[in-house]
Amino acid sequence: MNVFLPLVGAVPALIGMAFFAWLDRKRPEPRRTLLKVALWGALISIPVILIEMILDLIGPAPTSYWHSFYTAFISAAGTEESAKLFIIWVIVWKRPEFDERMDGIVYGAFAGLGLALVENILYLLRSMDDGAFLTVFIMRAISAVPVHAMFAAIMGYYAALKRFDGRGPGLAGGLFIAITLHGLYDFGVFAMIHSAIIGNTAAVYVCFFIPGLVVIGSSIWLVRVVRAALQADAAMADS
Repeated sequence: MNVFLPLVGAVPALIGMAFFAWLDRKRPEPRRTLLKVALWGALISIPVILIEMILDLIGPAPTSYWHSFYTAFISAAGTEESAKLFIIWVIVWKRPEFDERMDGIVYGAFAGLGLALVENILYLLRSMDDGAFLTVFIMRAISAVPVHAMFAAIMGYYAALKRFDGRGPGLAGGLFIAITLHGLYDFGVFAMIHSAIIGNTAAVYVCFFIPGLVVIGSSIWLVRVVRAALQADAAMADS
């Protein structure tokens, strides 16, 4: 029975996919294309994990805040957000159905959620050994899984904005934004763990708030870009 328990980890990602599909309900993307993007997100998690392992091996020793910064921004955020952008660029960028700003948001979110689905299951498998399954499930369901979607969705929006309107940071700028947000989120988590290990209680409390602030800020940012995309796409459709 325990073998199937971690599969519950797929549920938050699947709910996220349903949510972004609902946001795009007026001019929805082909389900087959969405499924393909999500599947590639899941598959690319394997080479991403291998690259992260290599980067961790050649990175600084895990005895300082510099290691937390390196792991957060270089090993995790840099690798994972680049993988999501790779999926957008290779799988859907030149497809005819990618014809609106909202499409960048939706395809980015599906790429992020595909990766998050696999990552979440792996974390839950590991948590079964120390009895922290429920805690890990709840915390990742309300934070780690959604932010994977939000970071990639924001990145996808700016890529699409540059493509259709000729303005904004574009692919490279969107990637930079996603890496920065992701890196800040992970740094808060990793630095909090390191602070607890070395007994720096004050730093634990400071770092505790960083991921929450990133989640809240990214949520507000996402709402704004979704509104902007829907309004611009509706105006283009009516013209």
